Amino acid sequence: MQAVSEGLADGAAVDAYVRETLVQHQPVLANRLRVVHRSPLFGFPPIVAGPALATPLRERLREALVAQPDDAVGLALLRALNLDGFSVEGPALYAEIAAMMARVGRGTGA
Repeated sequence: MQAVSEGLADGAAVDAYVRETLVQHQPVLANRLRVVHRSPLFGFPPIVAGPALATPLRERLREALVAQPDDAVGLALLRALNLDGFSVEGPALYAEIAAMMARVGRGTGA
């Protein structure tokens, strides 16, 4: 986005979350940019854990993330990151992405 605003690039693909956060933190830069296309809304990228992470620790991490809005420090961190909180979602949240992958012939890898 910086390169576009300075004329070093003609355009860029930018996640909506990144742009919204930029608007809050650098409105002057954001005002120099123009949105030419918006994709459909998709689920926020997930936080994932590998199979080597012990299940009890995985559960504790999940609980800590989901409970952040209920904790003063957690809420402050969420606000600093321009997030409302975390939730546990299923694969349906990403169904449109899977459908797009199937349309371009890449499948979902599942």
